[in-house]
Amino acid sequence: MAAISAVTVIGLGSMGAAHAKALLRRGFKVTVWNRSSERAVPLVAEGAVLARTVAEAITASPLIIMCVLDYAAADDILAQPGVMAALTDRTFVQLSTGVPAQVYAQQAKVQAVGGHFIAGGIIAYPPSIGRPNCVIVYAGDPSFQAHRETLLALAGSSQYLGTDPAAAIGTYFALSAYMIGALGLFFESAALSRHYGVSIDTYYLLARLVTDEVLKGLRDGAYRVATGQFDGKLTSIDFTIAGMQEVCNIFNATGMPIKMTEALVEALKIASANGAGDNDIARLTETIWNQRKV
Repeated sequence: MAAISAVTVIGLGSMGAAHAKALLRRGFKVTVWNRSSERAVPLVAEGAVLARTVAEAITASPLIIMCVLDYAAADDILAQPGVMAALTDRTFVQLSTGVPAQVYAQQAKVQAVGGHFIAGGIIAYPPSIGRPNCVIVYAGDPSFQAHRETLLALAGSSQYLGTDPAAAIGTYFALSAYMIGALGLFFESAALSRHYGVSIDTYYLLARLVTDEVLKGLRDGAYRVATGQFDGKLTSIDFTIAGMQEVCNIFNATGMPIKMTEALVEALKIASANGAGDNDIARLTETIWNQRKV
């Protein structure tokens, strides 16, 4: 058991409730609050304590976890009587969705009353909360280290990304795009497989095997981006364009749209037009980075 055993969870939607349940399973004393108190009933039955007010919920624990719809909803809650004053000397972990400007504004409010602000991004669906391979990225106040073991109860593969809270938000959006994009490409390509009589169960099993190759490509590509070595030994951009264009042609022949794959080909063509055609596909990161508007 971690040294800090009391935690407050504010917001009991599907994700917030999953946090509270994971903490209860690990033996923490969990105080909860939600606008609609009926959402707390199942958690109270499992041992959670329902606070009457937000300020009471915050006062109950040194570590406060908030998970509501967005930062606007979070700001409304923080504006309730006595809430900001209650955050003095407490660590406030904000797991709601927001943009960097909102993150910095909320950080300033919490710091102004002597609280410690940490932003986080959840890269998982509620059923995965509490599992060893679940990921939440955090950034902000160094007090994270004091609460590390407690927060690992929510997601065993969590990472602390440093003192700039926007790092967690940016990485959250990046990883979300990767996760949803990968799922989207699976479902898009499954339509082509169906056209040729392959069941979704069979296609899923094949995709799992191909994912091993994807993981190798991720490892190799990350090394290439980090070192700037894009010699094309794995697969060049022009070679990839040729192969993926054939995929598009086959899809088009079936009459099915293939928007995500076509978008990938267009991105690769931009890299090729900029002189990177014989470089490894990992060069795509540099191409996108160099085209940013600053």
